[in-house]
Amino acid sequence: MDFPVHMTNEKLEHFYKLLSPDMYDFNCAEKNGGEPYCCDSRHVIPLLYRDEIRWDRQCGVHIWQTLKGEEITKLNLQLEVEPELEVYATCRYAPDCPRKERALICRTFPFLPYFDENDQLVGLTYNFFVEGKCPLVGRMDLKPNADYLKNSCQYWNELLEIFPEDKELYIYESKEIRERFAGEELPVFFNN
Repeated sequence: MDFPVHMTNEKLEHFYKLLSPDMYDFNCAEKNGGEPYCCDSRHVIPLLYRDEIRWDRQCGVHIWQTLKGEEITKLNLQLEVEPELEVYATCRYAPDCPRKERALICRTFPFLPYFDENDQLVGLTYNFFVEGKCPLVGRMDLKPNADYLKNSCQYWNELLEIFPEDKELYIYESKEIRERFAGEELPVFFNN
């Protein structure tokens, strides 16, 4: 079945290059007994853009194994999927990650874009859905590298131009974070 192309291979390569700086000065697997939380399919099943699966196949990489109907039902996955846009998949090579071939979600997890009260993307915050599971979430003492932070914010701005409906979701989540942490330090890494 042919699906619409939202991101060309050139756009994906641009995004992958933007997100190529290391997130931290250490490998997060060190904080989780050798395997990153997000690479363990017992905990996390990534939701990839279908364009990434197309790119994976066209480039002959074949890292991702897509999940279908019954497999998804058995796993009781929470997020609704737009089948023309996204697909659940597992990595064939975790934990021996071919890091240069990682998907967008692998390059951004556990962060999400953070929008201020004026709906401007100003930095990154944690994906609190995995709080207490991923050992990085909530750790304000672990600052992402400056190049990663800058490039990641650029990536989110560009991605949300392609998918403007997702921007509203992140604006809403940012508001929830401000309410949850009212009177406390916001768990946000600002892109200065």
